[in-house]
Amino acid sequence: MAAQTYANLRQFPAALKTYDRLLDIVPNDPETVASEAKIYQAEGNLEQAGKLLAGVNAQTPSFIAFLTKMNQLFLERQFDEAIQLIHGRLTEYPDLSDIERFFNPFFLVQAKENAGDIAGARATAQQMLGPLETLSQKDPDNPNFAEVLSLIYAVLSQKDAANKRS
Repeated sequence: MAAQTYANLRQFPAALKTYDRLLDIVPNDPETVASEAKIYQAEGNLEQAGKLLAGVNAQTPSFIAFLTKMNQLFLERQFDEAIQLIHGRLTEYPDLSDIERFFNPFFLVQAKENAGDIAGARATAQQMLGPLETLSQKDPDNPNFAEVLSLIYAVLSQKDAANKRS
């Protein structure tokens, strides 16, 4: 896709123009909206990105759009709203993929920690630990599992275990 190529080359005006044309053809396509919002985020134009992502919520079918909205909330330091969004996705969205079942609780840990809810972050991290260790043992060469597990150990103040995994 030409727009993504422009984005990768950091030719943001050309990418935005291409995404705008694409949205003229397929209005409100959540993944195209998310892609355009990512350009605005990269430019530091959080206001415009926020306008594009205003309709994205826990029920939005596109995981890419959901992640982009969550990233927007983190960039705006709206951690309480991010917590609500992630919690809603985990409890109300019926078609969670396996990747979302894995990563959304991790994002919830990060949001809680950034919001200052250290006890809540630790409780969520503790819930993730067992299943995450099992996944990591089944696929020990997967860097994603190792990274997330290391960060979860860090949240749980298990410094030695965190250092061993990183």
